[in-house]
Amino acid sequence: MKTLSTRPFYHVRHDLQPKLTEELLVLLWDKSPCTVDVLQKAAKERGYRLANRSPDQLLASLGNLRIVGHRERGEIYLTDLGRLISRTAKYNPGLIPELIHFTYYTIYDESNPSSRFSWAYRLVCEHLWKTRSSLINGHRLVTLVQEQAEQTFPDYEEYGISFSHNSVLGIVNWLEALNPLCVTQTQSGNRTFARRAFCSSELLLLALEYMRMKLGNPIAVQLQLSNEIRQAIACLCLVEEESLDDLLQVTADAFELVLRQTERGNWISLLGARSPLPLSTWFSFSADVSAL
Repeated sequence: MKTLSTRPFYHVRHDLQPKLTEELLVLLWDKSPCTVDVLQKAAKERGYRLANRSPDQLLASLGNLRIVGHRERGEIYLTDLGRLISRTAKYNPGLIPELIHFTYYTIYDESNPSSRFSWAYRLVCEHLWKTRSSLINGHRLVTLVQEQAEQTFPDYEEYGISFSHNSVLGIVNWLEALNPLCVTQTQSGNRTFARRAFCSSELLLLALEYMRMKLGNPIAVQLQLSNEIRQAIACLCLVEEESLDDLLQVTADAFELVLRQTERGNWISLLGARSPLPLSTWFSFSADVSAL
């Protein structure tokens, strides 16, 4: 009999809202390792919105994202990824939605059914990106995830899938927080998606490093920008593919990367371990990258 911990988890928690997450990450940067009581007291002292609610569900979501861990006696601590993201929340909060989006989009592990919320997040993002511009239809997205899960995972008949309109809202919360926007709300209250004209250089740098890792060589010093790779990068960053050349140049200038055109195609150098956002913080390179 399978244990509860092996059950698939598809739901993207809608209570992990961007502003509350930023507050919690700042508190964790300042206070961890600590208990929930310490966090609640600090939130009240600072007048945070978080003071009016229990952080338990938020902490559970951050645990799913590998940002926090738990020790005995209820002590909460930041993982390596958590320290990187919490430091960003403290000193560059505008980047938080980009980093959380990247984390949700990439941490799916085929060998870990409890990470399927990341698979669902990516599936919804890919669907929206392919539409270029469209009204966000929650019912249609729920159906998409349910149907794709049934076709993809052999254990669907045993466990089914828990993915609802609230799960879609959990995804949209973060897409709506990205800057520039890719989700906007109409006067009627509906939300629409449109590809972005640009994204942060930090997100594009992470996307480049991630594509290198997916190709099976996490220590390579350069990446060939094939059409397939370009499309995958644009999709992850939720930007227009036509904007990618300019974005690559801006990112290359920002991080002193080298863009080269050769007879074998276009290439870009990468920073690897020298990156200010090292991919090893998100992933262990000893893992089977083919499962990502």
